[in-house]
Amino acid sequence: MENESYIAGFRFERLLSKVYSSNSVNANKSLLENALTMEQGKTYAKHLGSSEKQFFALQKKLIETLNKLQIRAPYNKSSEYFKHLADYSEECNSAAGLSEIVEKALLKASSLDNSGK
Repeated sequence: MENESYIAGFRFERLLSKVYSSNSVNANKSLLENALTMEQGKTYAKHLGSSEKQFFALQKKLIETLNKLQIRAPYNKSSEYFKHLADYSEECNSAAGLSEIVEKALLKASSLDNSGK
């Protein structure tokens, strides 16, 4: 499960890099991995605060990212898709659910910028 958290964190980092500078990406890239770790009850992430704190920080950053994708070219070609994901993110109540949203958003964004990454 730790490996899955790491991979999910890497996907979130890749999604952030589509719309943010490297400084912002570096500051936020561990949000998903930390939230998943805490949701799983792992103790080595407890120094980061409560799992709720981690979840809400992740949720906020993901929604901001999805909103930026809606207006930034070439991603704005699928603005309705990213809006749907942002709305779904607001209703989501688990880090695992947000991880699925990150994966979907990254796949769509990568298909639009032809990076394939």
